[in-house]
Amino acid sequence: MEVKTQSYRERLYPSTSMLLGLSLSAPMVLLAALPLGLGAASFAAICVTSIIIIGSFYFSPMVILDQQLIARRLTLPLDILGHLTIYEDRDEVRMQLGPHLNANAKLAIRGDIGKLLKVQIIDPLDPTPYVLISTRQPEKLASALRAKFSSS
Repeated sequence: MEVKTQSYRERLYPSTSMLLGLSLSAPMVLLAALPLGLGAASFAAICVTSIIIIGSFYFSPMVILDQQLIARRLTLPLDILGHLTIYEDRDEVRMQLGPHLNANAKLAIRGDIGKLLKVQIIDPLDPTPYVLISTRQPEKLASALRAKFSSS
């Protein structure tokens, strides 16, 4: 019988501020559809805004750790992952995404999520020095990755 080690799964749902911004599509659609009449324009505004908001939840990216680490479009085997660094302070995150960012780094980030996990890549054949991953729970992801490292 195989013992299952700790894994991690997080869907990066839109933040409240992003939902507020998406809801501002309603007045724009209302104004654009106003020549159709107030009733049709109101219906269109409600429908389009609802579709946009529901779509933002449905298409929210995921961070998954099981046999490999998957973050957005990145799929990383566990054997190439090295040192983990957590960035929770707004200024630290800004520095990592700005002046300290390596041009060869891979990013799996969301602008509305203010925490990052930096995962070093130790594959000598890969020019990528590290991956930055947006997550709301970087401690849990780092803990799950460390548990995977110790079990393999």
